[in-house]
Amino acid sequence: MSDELQLPSPMEFNQAPANTITTSDGLLSARKRKGQQSNDTNSSQSKKRRKSKLSGLLELPLDVLDIIVEHLDPKTLISLSRLSRIIRLHLSAGTIWTNCRQRAGLPDLEADDISDRQYIHLVFDTRCHDCGRGNVQKADFLACSRLCADCRRASQLKPHDDLHEYHPQAWLCAKDYTPEYWVLKGTWRNKPRGILKISQKLHTLRHEEVERFVQSRIRLKQQISRDTHKINEWLKADALKRKEENAFVLSS
Repeated sequence: MSDELQLPSPMEFNQAPANTITTSDGLLSARKRKGQQSNDTNSSQSKKRRKSKLSGLLELPLDVLDIIVEHLDPKTLISLSRLSRIIRLHLSAGTIWTNCRQRAGLPDLEADDISDRQYIHLVFDTRCHDCGRGNVQKADFLACSRLCADCRRASQLKPHDDLHEYHPQAWLCAKDYTPEYWVLKGTWRNKPRGILKISQKLHTLRHEEVERFVQSRIRLKQQISRDTHKINEWLKADALKRKEENAFVLSS
């Protein structure tokens, strides 16, 4: 690679952005904890109601279920996949998730690192990918993840963390790492997802294989960046469409 990766110095690390949350989980205000518990309770009750409505589908033959799922929207298909392990395995076969994505109008992805099932979960499933907490409204499409506030804080680098414990090229290969955004915007305080596995893989490769792997990861990150733009544009158009539909219903 042409330029050596410059990691933040300990002095830069300790200079957190003014709007960075530095309190630990134990110091969260009672009001915030109460709000989180309320959100979790509402989300749990909503999922229970949805599950009770779908539980009757477990009684149906699989060939009949196949006909029904071809008319389900992404959120309902996600809920159905959680009813049982057998249902989940059955839905994973064939083109059920692909057909659902196409019915929803989600754009095709240039990157091929996630399946259509993972794609739908990333866009429509509001569960935290790490702890499973519900009602997480924001997804990070660059990192292909959706994390709650607590899990984002847990992924923050600590002053005693050794940033050089990973392979020198691991940072450049991480999906959600770009030098400009990571440092200038203060997001370097969060450890890129999957960097440990990437580092371990790089340590097993020979020199010429490392170069090929790094170049393939750079191409993948460029594809994901373009895909992220397409997804965000689709979400904006979908939100506008729903707003117009609601306005039409209210006016009629």
